[in-house]
Amino acid sequence: MKKSVLALLLALCLAVSGIAAFAEDMGPMTADELAAWADSLKTQALETAPENDPKEEGEVPGGYLFVYPFAEIYADRAEMTAETHLSAVVMSDTEDVSFRGLALTMTPWDVVALFPNNNPELAGTREGALLYLQESEDGAMRYGRVYRDGQRVSAIEYGCLIPAGDEYYATTLTCAFTDSLLSEIRAEGFDPAAAPQVSEVEREQLAFDLNALASETEYRAVKSSRDGLELTPFGTEDLVFSGLDFLELQPSDLPGTPETETIDNEDGTELLWVEGDGYSAVFVSGADGDTTQIVSLSIEDDALEGPRCIRLGDMFHEDLQRFRFENRETEGDTEVLYGSENEVPRGIAEYDADGITLRYVTAMPDGREVELLLRYTLSRLSEMILYVR
Repeated sequence: MKKSVLALLLALCLAVSGIAAFAEDMGPMTADELAAWADSLKTQALETAPENDPKEEGEVPGGYLFVYPFAEIYADRAEMTAETHLSAVVMSDTEDVSFRGLALTMTPWDVVALFPNNNPELAGTREGALLYLQESEDGAMRYGRVYRDGQRVSAIEYGCLIPAGDEYYATTLTCAFTDSLLSEIRAEGFDPAAAPQVSEVEREQLAFDLNALASETEYRAVKSSRDGLELTPFGTEDLVFSGLDFLELQPSDLPGTPETETIDNEDGTELLWVEGDGYSAVFVSGADGDTTQIVSLSIEDDALEGPRCIRLGDMFHEDLQRFRFENRETEGDTEVLYGSENEVPRGIAEYDADGITLRYVTAMPDGREVELLLRYTLSRLSEMILYVR
C-alpha cells in the first residue's frame, strides 16, 4: 500500500498515451466509417478460426455468434464467408484492431476526447448529457450522448440514422464503463442489410429526446484530470453540495425527518446528534442557546453526493483525479499531495494494511479548519466525513 499516487496514475496512463494526437480534427462518427472498421474485423475473422462452433453453440436470436480472440461477432449465418452480413461486434481486446484509438481501461473523458464535444462540462441531467447533434434536411442524424448515474458514466453512445426509403437504418457505437474505466465496446447496424430499422415516428421521438437533453443544465460533470496540477485544492467553494451549505448548515436544513439527541457539556454548551436517512451530523450550541454550529457531517449512503460529487462506492482513482496533486515522493506510509503536513490548504494520502485514506484540509473564513476525510477499502470509498477541526 506504500505505492505512490503518482505511480498509480502512471499505470492508468499507459493505455491512453497519444489520445490528444488521435483526437485532432476528428469529426462526428459516420456510418461509412464504422462500416469500414467492421469490414476490417470481418477480414480478420475470415483469416482466423473461431473459438466456438457457431453452428452448434452459437445460435442466438436473429443469427449466430462467432467468438474470436479479438472480438465477438454476431452474423446472419453460421459460416463466416465474404457474403456473411455482420449485425454486431463486441470488442474483448483492442490491441490489434481499434476504432479511432479506443482502448480498454480508458476513462470516459479519454473516450470523449476522440469525438466532437459541444458540451465540455457535460451539462445535462443526473442521468445523461448530450455531446453533439447534427441533423440533415433528408432526416439523417448523427449524435453522441452520455448515460450516467451522477458522475458515474455507464455508457457513451455515438449513433447515426441513415435514410432508407420511408424509414431509416440505425448504426451505433456504444462504449460501456465499469468503475469509470472502459470495459466493453459494442458496435451494431453498420451493415444496412442487418441494421435495426427506425420509423419516421421513432426518428422524430429520438430527435425530440436529444434536443430536450441539450436544453438541460441542472447537473454537470466535475472536472477530472490525470494531471493534478490542472486542478484546485479542496476549498470553501467545495463545501456547498447536494443542496447543503456546510459552513452555514443548521439542523433544520438537513433532509427528511432525522432523529436527534442532545448531550449537555460541562461548559454550558450542548451537542446535538442528528441521525437521518443516509447521513449523521453533530452540532454544538453556544451557552446562550442562540448559536448553533456544525461540527461534523458523515455521509453514509451512496445516493448522497459530497464535495465534488464524491459518493460512497467510488473508486480511489476516480476521486483522486478530482483534486490537486503534485509530484511528491512518499515518505513511509504518508504522501503529501499538495501543501505540507503543517499548512493549509493541504492534501495528504495515507496508506496502511486496511486501505487508503485521503485528507483534504481548507480554512474557513473565521480561521477554523475543515477536513474532508475519505477512507478506501479495497480501493473503493467506504467512509466520508466532513468535520471542523
